[in-house]
Amino acid sequence: MVNSAIDWKWSSYFYREKKSDKFFSLTDFSYIKLPEDWNEYVDKFLGEEDVNKILQSIKRQ
Repeated sequence: MVNSAIDWKWSSYFYREKKSDKFFSLTDFSYIKLPEDWNEYVDKFLGEEDVNKILQSIKRQ
């Protein structure tokens, strides 16, 4: 486990922020400017209501 999403080396967030030249990714060409507080948003824990919505969506699949 990691403390921040940026430390999870298999995530697109890691590659976007670390600018790794070892991996070519579609995230290199972002057409959307991310908000200034993006890292806080990504690291925010999901609340119980959000988790329940995700679980409900999975069950419908």
